[in-house]
Amino acid sequence: MWNSALEEIKGTQKVEAVVIKNVQDGSLTEMPAAAVFVSVGMIPQNQLLSTLKTDEAGYIVTDEKMRTAVPGLYAAGDVRSKPFRQVVTATSDGAIAAFGAADYIRGLA
Repeated sequence: MWNSALEEIKGTQKVEAVVIKNVQDGSLTEMPAAAVFVSVGMIPQNQLLSTLKTDEAGYIVTDEKMRTAVPGLYAAGDVRSKPFRQVVTATSDGAIAAFGAADYIRGLA
């Protein structure tokens, strides 16, 4: 929902409804829901790495080990080109990148 913010999650033992606030006019809308996934934007914040290869949407291209085209530089999370942008996939990317970076550093010694 554009121009909206999550105001409240309702439910006792599980999510049952959400209250959404229209940030332009302040109106509140209650909607039934069984789960909540909040999206805060779809523009990758990769300005510091603007020379890296990106996909058509501007996300950094990596291999399955999170390696970029620059040796020793890894990208993980929502800045990376991938089909899903959720906490669970970003966390996984971070773990893979951390292990990959450690292997890379060990290889320099």
